Amino acid sequence: MKKSFLTLVIVLFVIIVNAKADFYEITPSHDDIYINNNTIINVSASPYSIIDENGNGVLIINASNIILDCNGSVLEGYGNGTGIRNPGFVNVTIINCNVTGYHTGIDFSGKDGRVLYSNLSYNSAFGISIHSSVNCEIGKNTILGLNDSGILIENSDYVKIDGNWISHSGTGVNIVRSKRIYLEADNMTYNNLYGLRAAFSVNLTVHSSYIADNSMDIYILNSTCFDTEDTSFGSMVVLWNVVINVTDINGEPIEDAHIEIFSRNGERIPLTSDTTSPDGLTEEQGIEEYLINSSGRYDFTPHTINISKQGYHNVSVAEVINESKIIHVIMYPESDTYPPEISYNISPKNPIKGENVSICINASDVSGIDSVWAVVILPNSSTDVINLQNGVAFNYTVFLEGVYNITLHANDTVGNEINISDSFVVISDVLDINSTIEGYNGTALNSTLTVYYTNTTDQYLSQNSEDGAFHIENIPAGFYDFLFSCYDGRIRIFLMKIDVSENTDGMIKVDFLDNPEPNFGSIYAIETTYNFSGAVIKIFYNESDFGNESFLQVYKCGYWNFSGRVCEGNWNPVNATQD
Repeated sequence: MKKSFLTLVIVLFVIIVNAKADFYEITPSHDDIYINNNTIINVSASPYSIIDENGNGVLIINASNIILDCNGSVLEGYGNGTGIRNPGFVNVTIINCNVTGYHTGIDFSGKDGRVLYSNLSYNSAFGISIHSSVNCEIGKNTILGLNDSGILIENSDYVKIDGNWISHSGTGVNIVRSKRIYLEADNMTYNNLYGLRAAFSVNLTVHSSYIADNSMDIYILNSTCFDTEDTSFGSMVVLWNVVINVTDINGEPIEDAHIEIFSRNGERIPLTSDTTSPDGLTEEQGIEEYLINSSGRYDFTPHTINISKQGYHNVSVAEVINESKIIHVIMYPESDTYPPEISYNISPKNPIKGENVSICINASDVSGIDSVWAVVILPNSSTDVINLQNGVAFNYTVFLEGVYNITLHANDTVGNEINISDSFVVISDVLDINSTIEGYNGTALNSTLTVYYTNTTDQYLSQNSEDGAFHIENIPAGFYDFLFSCYDGRIRIFLMKIDVSENTDGMIKVDFLDNPEPNFGSIYAIETTYNFSGAVIKIFYNESDFGNESFLQVYKCGYWNFSGRVCEGNWNPVNATQD
């Protein structure tokens, strides 16, 4: 079967061993033998039965850039410890070794390492354990009869596993929290759990391998970018870790809510825990996305999640589970004392006299919505009551100039009500306005201007200009807030309540000096022709440039000379908040 997501490029390793004369020959006779040079083991005295008494390994790599050639010798233990161990040296090759009877046959960490042409059989846990390693190869090994994993790859990057035969173990190849792992021409058969297991890993390629007759051939948990190019396998399952978070309408956690999860075909999924904890969370659950076996592919998502608890309305949600996630669910009490939840839209906020204003309320409530309406107080103090349909926009025609105060209402079927107040301003004219932002000597500044309806976060428009010149056509007369951003966003200047009728041509000048003198990190100078009611200036900096941010202070110059780019007044500290 073939599934292609990713092409992974791996650097192939070439092993050249030139002359036995370059090697020290040893005859192992005791524990804790340190390998400091290219070493070959005397095969004539094999097998070597040596207990790893302290768990450090019988043969311990103790230098970089060396080769340990067991020369076909057998190293056998008695169920505990490690046969051969590399604690982190680089460019180490272990070749032609037969290791049996230990907890771990070969334990390996480091960079540019290789384990080749070896036989790792009947060790009690692991044949080859690779961890915290980079750019390593495990090739042409035979691994049989391991209780846990034939090959374990953990917290490693760029590992090639090629030409290995792993059989009659717990798991053939087990990849955990690793990335860029490439399997080529491997054989994983008759393993009790999985032929290949990958968990919390990314960028995995299995090419031209044979994975069959395992309890489950391929098991993928929380891993992405998985490719089985030209690989034969009989079964594969893909799972993701899911947590259910249950709260009430106020965000308070709900304990002991009962959880049921069903696949798309209605099959109930067994859970490790089916109730929420005091913080409203379930334990992580491994939920299957799909299964491939000899009968075809079976997709299990979208899943149905049912949540129940005495005193609350039951909740049922459909969720597509194709990634690890936290699923947030809100439960409502059976005795509904909560008002509806509403959102609304009023547009435009500065209409021209005679235009329509669109008013829309979207309300929801566990008990259902009874009605929604709006009360509008006109500039002449008269009142209009508008009965609305939930979720349907109503066009309200405005004929008077001035401020319209509007209150939006919604109530549910048991009498709980909510209201929200807002306003809009009807004007009689539209304008064309110009705005310019420039440097200290009139140079163009690449900048952004964002215009907001005053006292709101609602944007009227946002423009970017490479030369700092902005032209806005047909803007309704009225008050707006202007946000200027320049110098790659390092400074943002927010001018509030600008009457565009009186500011049709506005200018703002900004000077910037980086590291001008030892006592100042940056200097910004600002001058403007705008009339405004208030301003906020935000200055951004790289926190890594300062040892202790709490010592930073903002100062204001009494008078800035733009042409000389110098403060001709006093520097006085000003109050500033720090995000």
